Amino acid sequence: MLVLPDPQLLLAVPEIQKGQHLTGASREHFTKKAQRAYDAGHPIRAIAAQAKRSYGFVQRLLVDSGTPMRPRGSHRPRGADRHRRASGGPEPSLAH
Repeated sequence: MLVLPDPQLLLAVPEIQKGQHLTGASREHFTKKAQRAYDAGHPIRAIAAQAKRSYGFVQRLLVDSGTPMRPRGSHRPRGADRHRRASGGPEPSLAH
């Protein structure tokens, strides 16, 4: 079942005005809001668009703050057998 992230967490990410520098408490506040949105499942690109900042800026803040990054394409099932099931092939069996 697909669970969509809470849109309110994305909307809570503050927009940063062009030319505005983030330092001190405002940087910490922005980082916490971005972390909450990311942890809820929003992609970095959506967070960056909401904040009107670049993907690299948001990613760097998240990485520097110690936020665990999801693997690329994490919305898909993990594991080697996902290709077999997605292509309509048989379910993997336990007996060989």
